[in-house]
Amino acid sequence: MQGPVLERLSEAELLAVFGHELAHYLLWQQQQRCYLAAERILAHASDSGQGRDSHRESYRRYRLHTELFADRGAAIAAGGTAPAITTLVKMHTGMTSVDAQAYLRQAEEIEARETAASAEASHPETFVRARALALWWAGDEQLDAWLDARLKGPLTLNRLDLPEQVHLQALTRQFIAWYLQGSGLGSDSVLAQVRLLFSDWANDETPLEPQALLDAAVDKSVLGYFNALMVDLALADPDQQDAALLRAGAVAERLGCLPALLANLRRDANFNKRDLDRFKRELAKEARP
Repeated sequence: MQGPVLERLSEAELLAVFGHELAHYLLWQQQQRCYLAAERILAHASDSGQGRDSHRESYRRYRLHTELFADRGAAIAAGGTAPAITTLVKMHTGMTSVDAQAYLRQAEEIEARETAASAEASHPETFVRARALALWWAGDEQLDAWLDARLKGPLTLNRLDLPEQVHLQALTRQFIAWYLQGSGLGSDSVLAQVRLLFSDWANDETPLEPQALLDAAVDKSVLGYFNALMVDLALADPDQQDAALLRAGAVAERLGCLPALLANLRRDANFNKRDLDRFKRELAKEARP
């Protein structure tokens, strides 16, 4: 109750404040206090000098979802979303008078213009929280998908949290299996390179087709990562390098990232303009029926 909270908030809004804070406590009591343990572990990992970007991103997203959970407690305590939304806006903007319905309409307009994921360090933008609360209260079946898009966005290489690292590792394994499947490119040298990534690599790995990779909502940085991976595998065995690079080019075309692969070849395989032109001609020839 620090500052002008008592003067600024109505009785219903004060109920929303108490509901929000008690919801934090309620969450910490769930599942044998595993959420409290997770919060403490992530906070320590994020703030320690040895914390990595994935730790900090995991903690950021954890706090974002925690605030959304607590907002629901605010609505339950106040008996509706309006006091919870007006309280949220007042507490974060300093405004003294807020129209909840007008703010929700504004949130919908912003939603229509801005589709990127939230980048807030501790709280999602207030319009995201207000919209999320309204969708939850209305029982919208698309809420979970909407939250994934708004709070996480597509899989991005430099913004991976810990679960996404595990997800990308699985995608990598499946992608390599598809790249090698039926290609005749799994020589001893190439498999030795693969086992530097996955020491338990087996002959019956589950493949993942490129279209499934696109359907997995990944951005250009992840496609660039797979390009670099294919070039590394192609360069692992000089005896089959040409065939392997053509395979990589065909895959990159399917993924829509061939220009990025050509940049990889310039940088990592020392291809000059003549080499690139020859590569593109050979690739076009392979693509002909």
